[in-house]
Amino acid sequence: MGGPTPTMMRLFVPILLLLLGAALAGGTIYHLRWVAAAQLALAQARQGAEPAGLDLGSAASELQQVQVRAVATSSDLDAARVELRELRAEREQSKQRIKQLESELNSEIKRRQDVDGLIENTAKAILAERERHNREIWESRRYMPEGVRLALVTVNERLREDGHPEFRFLKAMKIEDKVMYDVQVLDRDLTTLAGAVLIAKQVTIEVDRGKGAVIITFKDGYRRGPGGREAFSKTGKAIVFPDANGREWESRLPFLVAGRGEYPVEVAEVRKPRMGRTRRDGWRKRVNALLAGATTEKRYRLETFRNLESGRFSEALLLGYDKSKKLAMSVEAEWMSIQVNDRGKYVELVLENGTLRKLGGATPIPDGGYRIRLTGVEPSQAIGGMLGMVKRQ
Repeated sequence: MGGPTPTMMRLFVPILLLLLGAALAGGTIYHLRWVAAAQLALAQARQGAEPAGLDLGSAASELQQVQVRAVATSSDLDAARVELRELRAEREQSKQRIKQLESELNSEIKRRQDVDGLIENTAKAILAERERHNREIWESRRYMPEGVRLALVTVNERLREDGHPEFRFLKAMKIEDKVMYDVQVLDRDLTTLAGAVLIAKQVTIEVDRGKGAVIITFKDGYRRGPGGREAFSKTGKAIVFPDANGREWESRLPFLVAGRGEYPVEVAEVRKPRMGRTRRDGWRKRVNALLAGATTEKRYRLETFRNLESGRFSEALLLGYDKSKKLAMSVEAEWMSIQVNDRGKYVELVLENGTLRKLGGATPIPDGGYRIRLTGVEPSQAIGGMLGMVKRQ
């Protein structure tokens, strides 16, 4: 069989290019296969065309260009596939994030619904509790004997005066042998108005005279509050109210209140009589003469005192004046004395237990006393001028 004719070559080259174009339209693997097949066919055609003197240079050039485009297209397709995979991964992540946000939103909606429900239930419970208290108060006022009602009024007054207005007796049906029967008591929280009701068949009130306390004991009953019903023990429930005026309880409710122990003995204050005016004026002059001889920055003067006991002036009032003779300070002291320090050879005016007043305000005298060094006064002058009525250190 002979080689291809020129006519055959003219038909073969366009068909070859057409096949290459079809390969480009397909996948990377397919067009690479087609390029290889086209190269083989072109080589065979070149072998057949050379004897016939045909010029296949242009066909080879076009085939090379197609091959270059095929390689470039293959790279673009690979990059596109990578980008597509990334986009699909991002889309999947977005779906997961959307599901997570939807779950969080549903959880928040559920939580808010639970909170709203809790608020609503709490409000209903508070309203129901108030209505129940009002109903119990109204019921407690029915059919109560007048004498018992007046006794409860007195009990509530004593509780209020002793600082316990939150505890209030509502009802009792009988008082016999210092025992109340069929009793209802309201124990309220004055801030929130919530509270509890104590219901007992028997209630006793006792005053502990030594401790100054009132003890109210509930027996055979229970306490009902927001937390439910709590029964009293067999021995009863005792509530202690400290700092009570036991004498008032016993004097106003002798038929109800029992007392135990003894009240503390009150020691009467024994005050010595005030020193006579003449003697008091004489001692005041002696002190002021001593103060006048001092070279202190302020000029001091003893205004008054009550008595002189063991070298100490009681309930003394000392005034201090500045250089312009204006009142600059005062000292109100329970005790005032003139003290001589033998070792240091100086004299001090000492005031104890009282109040120091200056232009800036009043302050209590410190525990060690308020001391004024009387410069310019010798110990011998102080001892002689005060006839020995000084404290020596």
